[in-house]
Amino acid sequence: METLSRGNILVCYSSSVFDREEGLRAFLDGPVLGAYEARGERMIVVLGGDGTMLRAIHEHHHLGLPFLGVDYGRKWYLLQNPKTLHADTTFESLSYPLLDNTLLIDDQTHHYISFNDSFVRTTTSSIHDFRVSLGDVSLDLRGDGFLVATPAGSTAYARSAGASVIPHIAPLFSFVPLHPFEPICQSSILYCDGCTLAIEGSRRSGSRISIFTDSRLVAGEIEGAFTLTIKKSTETVTLLVPSDCIPSWREKIYIEQGFSPRSSDH
Repeated sequence: METLSRGNILVCYSSSVFDREEGLRAFLDGPVLGAYEARGERMIVVLGGDGTMLRAIHEHHHLGLPFLGVDYGRKWYLLQNPKTLHADTTFESLSYPLLDNTLLIDDQTHHYISFNDSFVRTTTSSIHDFRVSLGDVSLDLRGDGFLVATPAGSTAYARSAGASVIPHIAPLFSFVPLHPFEPICQSSILYCDGCTLAIEGSRRSGSRISIFTDSRLVAGEIEGAFTLTIKKSTETVTLLVPSDCIPSWREKIYIEQGFSPRSSDH
């Protein structure tokens, strides 16, 4: 990912998208970004798709600046249509939670955050055994893995795995089994984002797993036991949405579930 500074603005974009998208190149040199720079906006502008946005969040969220995503990619859920951005656009700041992950493998601790999801999956044809604990209750799960999704992540891989989409303002996370074998009908589980989830993976002959955060590999081809603890992070990520786009931004969550915008005839 490429970056450049424009006053107090950090711009992030993919070089491959830059090469193919004339509109992206025009936005970089255009009056809209120039106006934001001139009025002293402090933000991170991400030009591309959701994948570029997720990478920018992982690499730059520590700066504490809000993110403005501008859609020049193939997936756009976290981004704005460039046609909605103007020199005088004002923004609403929307706060999104992060998952705080602590992974223990062979006495080594890995700490990382997730904006969309944290997931574990087998990399062989063998299923794996997991003990899932949530407060004082637990579940023994056998299957190909699982993922834990934030409200933002519930529209991504979790939705493809059959989980319910979570409204972005709901204080919930989702635990989603992947191809469960036992219990065979185990569905996804919504739980309060104030709870801590702990997953123990046992050593199983012939089974190896890999662990990811937002599709980024954390640990690969693990053969031994592990413990993964997931809780709500004390940090958040702020996304900027044009003030006049707030209603349609919130409607996205329902459109993702099959609803269509109401026509003016009704």
